[in-house]
Amino acid sequence: MVARFTLLDVPSHRPGRVARVDRGSCLVATADGPVRASPYTHASRRAGLDGAPATGDWVALVDDPQEGTAVVGVVPRWSAITRKDPDERVTVEQVLAANVDVFAVVCGLDRSLSQNRVERMLSVGWRYHLGRRAASAPRPDLVLDPGILKLHLSDHRRRVLESFAKRLRTFGERWAAPEARQ
Repeated sequence: MVARFTLLDVPSHRPGRVARVDRGSCLVATADGPVRASPYTHASRRAGLDGAPATGDWVALVDDPQEGTAVVGVVPRWSAITRKDPDERVTVEQVLAANVDVFAVVCGLDRSLSQNRVERMLSVGWRYHLGRRAASAPRPDLVLDPGILKLHLSDHRRRVLESFAKRLRTFGERWAAPEARQ
């Protein structure tokens, strides 16, 4: 594991972890706070960076006086959550997140709840979990605010939540109604 981080041991390199990826740049958490960095600079190309980092990647940064902060290296990933690229012409999978320790689908109940969207995300989580075949692979969890049980939910929303509970038990999730946990 230590060998993975030798890229970050170079004195001129600053280590960081990618918190967010946008077009053309990424937000990187460093010891000095968040910085905006680009993997598309001349310094990145000179360093041989051949791919863009994903959220969760550990990266090496340098400060370039003309181009700002540049990503010059990505530590090899030990895991990745991927999906087929939406562009049918692209055959490489798209990395959604790297180096994942916890996989949680979080649903805010202050807007409409899409059962299909939640099921798609849980399916991605299960595919990742089962594909890792390791005891350390995170199991996907569905996070719902326990306060929802105190709300006066519409009949439709209550049916959707009950349907989630049944399906999650079917998939072997660790979900149970709070009264069942006591």
